[in-house]
Amino acid sequence: MQHQRASWDAVELPVWPLCKNAITWSSEGVAIAAGEGVHILTPRHDSETRDLSGHRQWHTFTLRTNQFDLSEWPKQPLATIKLFSVGEELSDSHVAALAWSPPGLGLYRRSVLTILTSNLLLSIWETNGKLGEWNRTCIVNHFLQGHPPPDEPSHARLEQRIRSFTWLPASEEFGTGQWSPHLLMTADDTYTISIHQVCKTTDSVPRGWSFELLARYQMPIESVTPEDIRSMSSLRTALLTTSRTTRLESTEWTLDDRDDEKSSISASLKIRVSFGALTRKRYLSVRLQSHAQMSAAITEHDHGITVTIDESQTCEPLFVNQSPTTELFESSIRGPQSDFNEEYNLNGRVLVRHWGAVYHPDRTRAAACISLHPSDMIESCLPSRQRTTVVFKILTASAAERVRSDIEVFEDILNFLSGVSMDLLRIDLDRKILANAISLVKLHFMASAHLSQWAASAHMQLNSMETREDAEYGEQSLIPGSNIGMVSADVTAPISRDVPAEDFNLAGTNGQGLREICEVCSAPITFTSAASATCTNNHYFTRCSLSFVAIQEPGISMYCAKCGKQFLDPSRIEENSGPSLSQALFNRFDICPFCQGKFRG
Repeated sequence: MQHQRASWDAVELPVWPLCKNAITWSSEGVAIAAGEGVHILTPRHDSETRDLSGHRQWHTFTLRTNQFDLSEWPKQPLATIKLFSVGEELSDSHVAALAWSPPGLGLYRRSVLTILTSNLLLSIWETNGKLGEWNRTCIVNHFLQGHPPPDEPSHARLEQRIRSFTWLPASEEFGTGQWSPHLLMTADDTYTISIHQVCKTTDSVPRGWSFELLARYQMPIESVTPEDIRSMSSLRTALLTTSRTTRLESTEWTLDDRDDEKSSISASLKIRVSFGALTRKRYLSVRLQSHAQMSAAITEHDHGITVTIDESQTCEPLFVNQSPTTELFESSIRGPQSDFNEEYNLNGRVLVRHWGAVYHPDRTRAAACISLHPSDMIESCLPSRQRTTVVFKILTASAAERVRSDIEVFEDILNFLSGVSMDLLRIDLDRKILANAISLVKLHFMASAHLSQWAASAHMQLNSMETREDAEYGEQSLIPGSNIGMVSADVTAPISRDVPAEDFNLAGTNGQGLREICEVCSAPITFTSAASATCTNNHYFTRCSLSFVAIQEPGISMYCAKCGKQFLDPSRIEENSGPSLSQALFNRFDICPFCQGKFRG
């Protein structure tokens, strides 16, 4: 387990920052917009960083975010002068904004990195957990459904240009399980604010995204009177009348008082909409209502979430992405500032430019992105001399991470399996999982009346199922084209717990489908340990730490990024049509049950 460091040294990147608020932080790492892309910093393990400094405390990887294949975004036809956009047609696609999503959206329930480039494209990048493996898997603009007026068909092009975005904060009250819905707010060139619910259509493979439009709001455009024009410079007037949305910021959700007579939960938050530096900010109120029970008023296409957006009175509440103050990093900046002063002999005339600061999700640490310059002279700098400096501040000690014991986790897994119905035994893997769970009960939990009785009953029903299928095989093998793999319908009831534990004898002979067979020599594998498996000819395998099935093939595993335990990758194992026990098990424990770490490929 990684220990909390007393301090982190500053990190230098050999480029200059690209935009304001150029830094964002999540459990996946620190992302900095600098140079021609985004730099991802992830801390090395303490055993790798002892007595090392600088970059060697961090794994670094650079995303080339300014390059788009034609398959990702085709060339757009030239726009008319009325619809012309310098960003879309002439910019070099540098990073304009970036932010991590709330956890649970990407592969293995990780956060995804959302990057807005100056060509007005919003991209989603995700990793499989391996160091340096990042891929752009989605361009959000493809999913923005245009609703142009009949008399203005070109309006659809404006609706596909994204000017700013933000992820609304997660809220456990509105989630199914431990993950809340992922809500993405965007602003386009028509001054329309949209909220989409984002999810992956397939959980364990890249690409495959779904965007459901939940709400839209048309921002009123301020009109400029002749008196305003006479009192302003022409440039200021032009900026006021053409300023697009430059930033969206949100507060946390505030739960409304719940009415016990209504089966719904509602909450609201505030949105601050910025239109550049010259126009005043606007405020919106977003209300989210989640229906606990489906009512007659909800159509079959409704996912139980209703979102509304309204104009709000001007206010300055505490916003989620409110940055740490620059004063917080004064002590952390002194070292890089002194080094820069000595390198160029500036006699203390050093200017510090701040490009954004951010808290770690647990708010125990903070990071800031800065660049250093001479303060009272003309600066001429070669590209090879450009530097971005990332400094860190430890605010409070992080809570000690607790790794649960194997017995605790095994009991949780068995308690979950004991509540599963036999109708989820769809494929051979499901039966092996259940058979190994029964063996695990005999090894460690015979003192538990609940688990021992469940295991005895499950063992009898598994053997009964195997006997019936053997009989069906003998009958149906005479019928051409018959399906001998079907589970008999009379075993689809929940597992009974009325069998006494003393009738539980796992030493009896099982059918071929209820035990594991070595794929090397076809010898049987006896369940003697939840961690490893050995056949009678001494071929050794590691067991999945969740399903307890022996992992006998390369390339079908995933690992916990924290504790290193090995698991079967559900995207690479036997598939079935419809729900199954293995699917339910991996959906329930979609992060490491031992240390709550995220998986990696």
